[in-house]
Amino acid sequence: MLSTLSPHVLIAEDDSFAAMALKEFLCWSGCRVTVAHDGLQALAAYRKEAADIVVTDVMMPRLDGNGLIRELWAVNPDLPVVAITGDVTRLNPEHLQCATSHRFASLTKPVKPGQLIESIRFLLTNKQELQSA
Repeated sequence: MLSTLSPHVLIAEDDSFAAMALKEFLCWSGCRVTVAHDGLQALAAYRKEAADIVVTDVMMPRLDGNGLIRELWAVNPDLPVVAITGDVTRLNPEHLQCATSHRFASLTKPVKPGQLIESIRFLLTNKQELQSA
């Protein structure tokens, strides 16, 4: 379990099976989850109801994960993001630099559920600490 606060997680994943698996696991862990199947859907979902954290695939149609992160950070520069990819060379180097600011993490596919939960917990804890400082 993540916490009793039930963070809202926005998942952007074009693979339906992977999206379903992520959603089921995160719901089981106590999260409230919204799923989008590409970057444009995710951006629209975030504008409709802001999430506490975003978990995004990097390779997606219409708007890839790097573009989604750029658009989301233009709206909310403090939004924590976990990028999931099978090819780390596809990650934007600027996003990797944000890992030191504790608002970005990247995981390599296949994602282990424990790693995802730990990344989410770490980023949300750091966000709360920065907001209360």
